[in-house]
Amino acid sequence: MGTVKSNQEVAHTYASQLANACQTLSSSATVSKDTQTNLAGNTRCHEAIDKSATILTQITSAVKTASDNLHSVASDFEAVFLNRIESATGK
Repeated sequence: MGTVKSNQEVAHTYASQLANACQTLSSSATVSKDTQTNLAGNTRCHEAIDKSATILTQITSAVKTASDNLHSVASDFEAVFLNRIESATGK
């Protein structure tokens, strides 16, 4: 069986980078819709804008969940590691 290696600092760095990416995605500029004219294709453009916003929300949510999970798993590995050290040293 292989060895599981965990570095909490590295994991938290990556998790923070993912969280920052979520912030960047969430704060991206809102696209405005043309409501002044009745050009062919406006309705389809509005639908595409709405769908893009929905997909962006879904992606941001998934990346945020991945970031949270990475933080959690790294902390759990660290806790297990510290418990094993304490058990081995009798502290």
